[in-house]
Amino acid sequence: MSNSFLGDGMLSFSIPGPRRDPTYYIPDGNSVLLVENTLFRVHRSTLTKDKSAFETMFQLSSETDSSRSDSSMTIAAEGESDDNPIRLQGDTADEFRALLWSLYALPHELMLATSDAANSMQLVNLARITNKYQFRSIETWALSALFSFYSRPGAFDALPTTHPTTTAATATALQVPLPHVVVGLPGVGGPAPPAHLLTLPLLALSAANHRTRGSL
Repeated sequence: MSNSFLGDGMLSFSIPGPRRDPTYYIPDGNSVLLVENTLFRVHRSTLTKDKSAFETMFQLSSETDSSRSDSSMTIAAEGESDDNPIRLQGDTADEFRALLWSLYALPHELMLATSDAANSMQLVNLARITNKYQFRSIETWALSALFSFYSRPGAFDALPTTHPTTTAATATALQVPLPHVVVGLPGVGGPAPPAHLLTLPLLALSAANHRTRGSL
């Protein structure tokens, strides 16, 4: 009796490959990037705006590709195809999508982000990733938009109550002094700090709320 059940296809497992982002896989883009399991195809010149870290990243990539040009093997340069994308580690697809949204958005879309209808989680993702890749002006804009959003009366009403222990643990993990998480936020016992000081406090509250939802 032959043990051929694997060969007969009775058990077949397939690992899904990366999928193209429906919005930011741009046909005439010239750089393919893989974030988590999502492929993005965008314009290299767009990612190097604001003197971001991508400018240095692309320079290093070009130097590496040039050093391989003398090789007899023909290999597509990193970032030129879906088979050999530039891989971004430590980011989520939603964070990178938020970055691309800010770089490609139309004026009315940017105005919406500073209104009561803003997507606060998109702005949090944007603040995180622009800080990492040094999009300084976009980071400042995102923090200002977040500050405006959470300065509205009732802005926190839709959020679940965060347990003080969770807030303290989150602040410790992010190395944020606990008073910065509580005192100084709109409606929580003091004047709001400057926008650049809201980076970690707002992210701490977001993380704490997320963890609270997961524990319920």
